[in-house]
Amino acid sequence: MGLYPQGASPVGALDMSGNIEEWCLNEYDTPLRADPPGTARRVGRGGSWGVSQIFACASFRPVYDPGSRDNVLGLWVVRSSSGLG
Repeated sequence: MGLYPQGASPVGALDMSGNIEEWCLNEYDTPLRADPPGTARRVGRGGSWGVSQIFACASFRPVYDPGSRDNVLGLWVVRSSSGLG
């Protein structure tokens, strides 16, 4: 059981906010565009306790250049379940 059980995601994941800022594919200036190549600035989402507690929320939306690196920035690697099994 997590620290905030009332905040569980639809799949039951707990305590996700505050772990790390998520690097997103969406362009910062035109969020509906999600084209991987290019030099457009990208959206970060969420926040990290490593920066400040007030930024550890889903509404935090920092901006990153494609070459940015930071110890509070990460990404999720996902795969479609249709290719499994």
